[in-house]
Amino acid sequence: MAEQGALFCVWAGEGGRYADAFVKGGYVAIGWPEVQDLHRVDSYDQLRARLQETYPDAPSGRVSNYLGQVSNFILKIQIGDFLVTPGSDRNWVCIGEVISHPYKVLNIDESSPYPHRRKVEWLSKARRSDLSESMQRSLRSPQAIFRIGGAGAWIESIAGDLFTLEQENDWSDSRVPTLVGVEPRDGYRIWLRYDNGVCGEVDLSGTSRTGVFAAWENHAFFETAHLDERGAVVWGEDEQIDACPDYLYMRLTGKTVEELMPGLGS
Repeated sequence: MAEQGALFCVWAGEGGRYADAFVKGGYVAIGWPEVQDLHRVDSYDQLRARLQETYPDAPSGRVSNYLGQVSNFILKIQIGDFLVTPGSDRNWVCIGEVISHPYKVLNIDESSPYPHRRKVEWLSKARRSDLSESMQRSLRSPQAIFRIGGAGAWIESIAGDLFTLEQENDWSDSRVPTLVGVEPRDGYRIWLRYDNGVCGEVDLSGTSRTGVFAAWENHAFFETAHLDERGAVVWGEDEQIDACPDYLYMRLTGKTVEELMPGLGS
Protein backbone atom coordinates (compact mmCIF):
# COMPACT_ATOMS: atom_id res chain seq x y z
CA MET A 1 0.00 0.00 0.00
CA ALA A 2 1.36 3.38 -0.97
CA GLU A 3 2.20 5.83 1.72
CA GLN A 4 0.03 8.89 2.06
CA GLY A 5 1.24 11.65 -0.24
CA ALA A 6 2.85 9.36 -2.82
CA LEU A 7 3.10 10.59 -6.42
CA PHE A 8 1.83 8.65 -9.44
CA CYS A 9 1.71 9.32 -13.15
CA VAL A 10 -1.50 8.39 -14.97
CA TRP A 11 -1.40 8.84 -18.73
CA ALA A 12 -4.69 9.91 -20.29
CA GLY A 13 -4.61 7.44 -23.15
CA GLU A 14 -2.01 7.28 -25.89
CA GLY A 15 -0.13 10.56 -26.05
CA GLY A 16 -2.34 12.08 -23.34
CA ARG A 17 -5.24 12.39 -25.81
CA TYR A 18 -7.88 12.44 -23.05
CA ALA A 19 -6.08 14.79 -20.64
CA ASP A 20 -8.54 17.63 -21.28
CA ALA A 21 -11.47 15.34 -20.47
CA PHE A 22 -9.75 14.14 -17.28
CA VAL A 23 -9.19 17.67 -16.01
CA LYS A 24 -12.56 18.92 -17.18
CA GLY A 25 -14.39 16.05 -15.51
CA GLY A 26 -12.31 16.08 -12.32
CA TYR A 27 -11.06 12.51 -12.58
CA VAL A 28 -8.42 10.14 -13.90
CA ALA A 29 -9.37 6.89 -15.58
CA ILE A 30 -8.14 3.63 -17.04
CA GLY A 31 -9.60 1.31 -19.67
CA TRP A 32 -10.02 -2.46 -19.34
CA PRO A 33 -13.80 -2.12 -19.84
CA GLU A 34 -14.23 -5.89 -20.08
CA VAL A 35 -13.24 -6.32 -16.44
CA GLN A 36 -16.28 -6.07 -14.19
CA ASP A 37 -16.38 -4.43 -10.75
CA LEU A 38 -12.72 -3.48 -10.48
CA HIS A 39 -13.75 -0.99 -7.81
CA ARG A 40 -14.75 -3.92 -5.58
CA VAL A 41 -11.34 -5.61 -5.78
CA ASP A 42 -9.48 -5.29 -2.48
CA SER A 43 -6.44 -7.55 -2.86
CA TYR A 44 -3.70 -8.35 -5.36
CA ASP A 45 -4.71 -12.03 -5.57
CA GLN A 46 -8.33 -11.11 -6.20
CA LEU A 47 -7.28 -8.74 -8.97
CA ARG A 48 -5.07 -11.40 -10.59
CA ALA A 49 -7.95 -13.88 -10.55
CA ARG A 50 -10.30 -11.30 -12.04
CA LEU A 51 -7.90 -10.54 -14.91
CA GLN A 52 -7.19 -14.21 -15.61
CA GLU A 53 -10.91 -14.90 -15.70
CA THR A 54 -11.53 -12.00 -18.07
CA TYR A 55 -8.60 -12.77 -20.41
CA PRO A 56 -8.26 -16.59 -20.29
CA ASP A 57 -6.49 -16.79 -23.67
CA ALA A 58 -4.07 -13.90 -23.17
CA PRO A 59 -0.34 -14.71 -22.77
CA SER A 60 0.80 -14.72 -19.16
CA GLY A 61 3.16 -11.84 -19.84
CA ARG A 62 0.32 -9.65 -21.04
CA VAL A 63 -1.80 -10.46 -18.00
CA SER A 64 1.19 -9.65 -15.76
CA ASN A 65 1.51 -6.28 -17.50
CA TYR A 66 -2.19 -5.60 -16.96
CA LEU A 67 -1.87 -6.66 -13.34
CA GLY A 68 0.95 -4.23 -12.62
CA GLN A 69 -0.81 -1.24 -14.12
CA VAL A 70 -4.31 -1.96 -12.86
CA SER A 71 -3.08 -2.75 -9.33
CA ASN A 72 -1.35 0.64 -9.23
CA PHE A 73 -4.63 2.37 -10.06
CA ILE A 74 -7.00 0.24 -7.99
CA LEU A 75 -4.92 -0.86 -4.99
CA LYS A 76 -1.85 1.32 -4.58
CA ILE A 77 -3.12 4.83 -5.25
CA GLN A 78 -4.74 6.14 -2.08
CA ILE A 79 -6.92 9.12 -1.27
CA GLY A 80 -4.55 12.01 -0.58
CA ASP A 81 -1.90 10.85 -3.05
CA PHE A 82 -0.81 13.16 -5.86
CA LEU A 83 -1.07 12.56 -9.60
CA VAL A 84 0.56 13.99 -12.69
CA THR A 85 -1.09 13.61 -16.08
CA PRO A 86 0.79 14.80 -19.17
CA GLY A 87 -1.25 16.94 -21.54
CA SER A 88 -1.99 15.96 -25.12
CA ASP A 89 0.50 18.47 -26.51
CA ARG A 90 3.19 17.08 -24.17
CA ASN A 91 4.20 20.62 -23.16
CA TRP A 92 2.38 20.55 -19.83
CA VAL A 93 1.69 18.23 -16.95
CA CYS A 94 -1.44 18.59 -14.83
CA ILE A 95 -1.10 18.01 -11.09
CA GLY A 96 -3.88 16.91 -8.78
CA GLU A 97 -4.82 15.17 -5.56
CA VAL A 98 -6.85 11.94 -5.41
CA ILE A 99 -10.12 12.47 -3.51
CA SER A 100 -12.08 9.24 -4.06
CA HIS A 101 -11.88 5.48 -4.13
CA PRO A 102 -12.14 3.76 -7.54
CA TYR A 103 -15.55 3.61 -9.21
CA LYS A 104 -16.95 2.63 -12.60
CA VAL A 105 -19.22 4.81 -14.72
CA LEU A 106 -22.23 3.24 -16.38
CA ASN A 107 -22.22 5.36 -19.51
CA ILE A 108 -19.23 6.94 -21.22
CA ASP A 109 -18.98 9.32 -24.16
CA GLU A 110 -16.47 10.27 -26.82
CA SER A 111 -14.62 12.66 -24.50
CA SER A 112 -13.07 9.68 -22.67
CA PRO A 113 -13.85 5.99 -23.22
CA TYR A 114 -12.28 4.82 -19.96
CA PRO A 115 -14.84 3.57 -17.40
CA HIS A 116 -12.73 2.87 -14.29
CA ARG A 117 -12.14 6.20 -12.57
CA ARG A 118 -11.05 8.07 -9.46
CA LYS A 119 -12.09 11.61 -8.60
CA VAL A 120 -9.26 14.15 -8.60
CA GLU A 121 -9.01 17.72 -7.38
CA TRP A 122 -6.82 19.26 -10.05
CA LEU A 123 -4.54 21.78 -8.39
CA SER A 124 -2.21 23.21 -10.99
CA LYS A 125 -0.09 22.55 -14.03
CA ALA A 126 3.57 22.97 -14.94
CA ARG A 127 5.63 23.20 -18.12
CA ARG A 128 7.45 19.96 -18.84
CA SER A 129 10.43 21.98 -20.06
CA ASP A 130 10.78 23.42 -16.56
CA LEU A 131 11.15 19.98 -15.00
CA SER A 132 14.54 18.49 -14.27
CA GLU A 133 15.90 15.92 -16.70
CA SER A 134 15.39 13.15 -14.14
CA MET A 135 11.74 14.13 -13.78
CA GLN A 136 11.27 14.23 -17.53
CA ARG A 137 12.85 10.77 -17.80
CA SER A 138 10.41 9.44 -15.22
CA LEU A 139 7.51 10.48 -17.47
CA ARG A 140 8.92 8.42 -20.37
CA SER A 141 8.02 5.12 -18.76
CA PRO A 142 6.23 2.75 -21.16
CA GLN A 143 3.67 2.09 -18.45
CA ALA A 144 0.37 3.99 -18.40
CA ILE A 145 0.14 4.10 -14.59
CA PHE A 146 3.23 4.10 -12.39
CA ARG A 147 4.62 5.55 -9.19
CA ILE A 148 7.23 8.30 -9.27
CA GLY A 149 9.82 8.14 -6.52
CA GLY A 150 10.68 11.10 -4.31
CA ALA A 151 7.25 12.69 -4.38
CA GLY A 152 8.07 15.45 -1.89
CA ALA A 153 11.15 16.61 -3.76
CA TRP A 154 9.40 16.33 -7.13
CA ILE A 155 6.52 18.59 -6.13
CA GLU A 156 8.67 21.03 -4.16
CA SER A 157 11.03 21.45 -7.10
CA ILE A 158 8.28 22.67 -9.43
CA ALA A 159 6.27 24.60 -6.85
CA GLY A 160 7.55 27.91 -8.15
CA ASP A 161 6.38 27.16 -11.68
CA LEU A 162 2.80 26.13 -10.99
CA PHE A 163 -0.03 27.83 -12.81
CA THR A 164 -3.60 27.55 -11.62
CA LEU A 165 -6.00 25.86 -13.98
CA GLU A 166 -8.53 28.67 -13.58
CA GLN A 167 -6.01 31.21 -14.84
CA GLU A 168 -4.59 29.21 -17.71
CA ASN A 169 -7.58 27.49 -19.37
CA ASP A 170 -11.33 26.91 -19.54
CA TRP A 171 -11.36 23.47 -17.88
CA SER A 172 -12.91 24.70 -14.65
CA ASP A 173 -15.89 26.24 -16.46
CA SER A 174 -18.22 23.29 -15.88
CA ARG A 175 -21.96 23.88 -15.98
CA VAL A 176 -23.01 20.44 -14.75
CA PRO A 177 -25.04 20.74 -11.53
CA THR A 178 -24.99 18.27 -8.65
CA LEU A 179 -27.52 15.44 -8.52
CA VAL A 180 -29.32 15.60 -5.17
CA GLY A 181 -32.33 13.30 -5.55
CA VAL A 182 -33.35 10.10 -7.35
CA GLU A 183 -36.50 7.99 -7.31
CA PRO A 184 -37.12 4.82 -9.36
CA ARG A 185 -40.39 4.72 -11.33
CA ASP A 186 -42.36 2.14 -13.32
CA GLY A 187 -41.22 1.17 -16.79
CA TYR A 188 -37.51 1.45 -16.01
CA ARG A 189 -37.67 5.19 -15.56
CA ILE A 190 -35.96 7.22 -12.84
CA TRP A 191 -36.94 10.64 -11.53
CA LEU A 192 -33.99 12.97 -10.91
CA ARG A 193 -33.52 16.30 -9.17
CA TYR A 194 -30.42 18.51 -9.50
CA ASP A 195 -29.32 21.34 -7.23
CA ASN A 196 -30.12 23.96 -9.89
CA GLY A 197 -33.81 23.07 -9.69
CA VAL A 198 -33.94 20.93 -12.82
CA CYS A 199 -35.93 17.74 -12.29
CA GLY A 200 -37.72 15.14 -14.38
CA GLU A 201 -37.68 11.56 -15.58
CA VAL A 202 -35.13 9.67 -17.67
CA ASP A 203 -36.25 6.51 -19.46
CA LEU A 204 -33.67 3.70 -19.16
CA SER A 205 -35.87 1.01 -20.69
CA GLY A 206 -33.72 1.00 -23.84
CA THR A 207 -30.65 -0.21 -21.92
CA SER A 208 -29.80 -3.76 -23.01
CA ARG A 209 -30.38 -6.04 -20.01
CA THR A 210 -27.36 -8.25 -20.57
CA GLY A 211 -24.20 -8.73 -18.54
CA VAL A 212 -24.35 -6.79 -15.29
CA PHE A 213 -27.64 -5.19 -16.42
CA ALA A 214 -29.35 -8.59 -16.42
CA ALA A 215 -30.16 -7.80 -12.79
CA TRP A 216 -32.70 -5.27 -14.08
CA GLU A 217 -34.88 -8.14 -15.34
CA ASN A 218 -36.09 -8.18 -11.75
CA HIS A 219 -37.83 -4.81 -11.48
CA ALA A 220 -37.54 -5.03 -7.70
CA PHE A 221 -33.80 -4.72 -8.17
CA PHE A 222 -34.27 -1.68 -10.44
CA GLU A 223 -36.29 -0.10 -7.63
CA THR A 224 -33.21 -0.13 -5.37
CA ALA A 225 -31.86 2.93 -7.24
CA HIS A 226 -30.33 5.46 -4.84
CA LEU A 227 -27.51 8.02 -4.59
CA ASP A 228 -24.09 6.98 -3.34
CA GLU A 229 -21.51 9.16 -1.60
CA ARG A 230 -20.15 10.39 -4.97
CA GLY A 231 -23.57 11.60 -6.12
CA ALA A 232 -23.95 8.82 -8.71
CA VAL A 233 -27.11 6.74 -9.14
CA VAL A 234 -26.43 3.17 -8.04
CA TRP A 235 -28.42 -0.05 -7.84
CA GLY A 236 -28.16 -2.90 -5.34
CA GLU A 237 -26.88 -3.09 -1.78
CA ASP A 238 -23.35 -3.58 -3.08
CA GLU A 239 -23.83 -0.83 -5.69
CA GLN A 240 -23.02 -3.24 -8.52
CA ILE A 241 -24.47 -0.91 -11.19
CA ASP A 242 -23.97 2.84 -11.34
CA ALA A 243 -24.85 5.70 -13.68
CA CYS A 244 -22.90 8.92 -14.26
CA PRO A 245 -24.96 11.95 -13.08
CA ASP A 246 -23.49 14.13 -15.87
CA TYR A 247 -24.70 11.68 -18.53
CA LEU A 248 -28.15 11.53 -16.90
CA TYR A 249 -28.32 15.34 -16.86
CA MET A 250 -27.68 15.41 -20.59
CA ARG A 251 -30.37 12.77 -21.12
CA LEU A 252 -32.77 14.79 -18.99
CA THR A 253 -32.15 18.20 -20.52
CA GLY A 254 -31.05 17.35 -24.05
CA LYS A 255 -27.91 19.44 -23.59
CA THR A 256 -24.66 18.43 -25.27
CA VAL A 257 -21.22 17.94 -23.77
CA GLU A 258 -20.09 21.16 -25.46
CA GLU A 259 -22.91 23.14 -23.85
CA LEU A 260 -22.18 21.83 -20.37
CA MET A 261 -18.38 21.81 -20.65
CA PRO A 262 -17.54 24.67 -23.05
CA GLY A 263 -13.79 24.47 -22.51
CA LEU A 264 -13.53 20.81 -23.47
CA GLY A 265 -13.51 21.20 -27.22
CA SER A 266 -10.68 23.71 -27.24
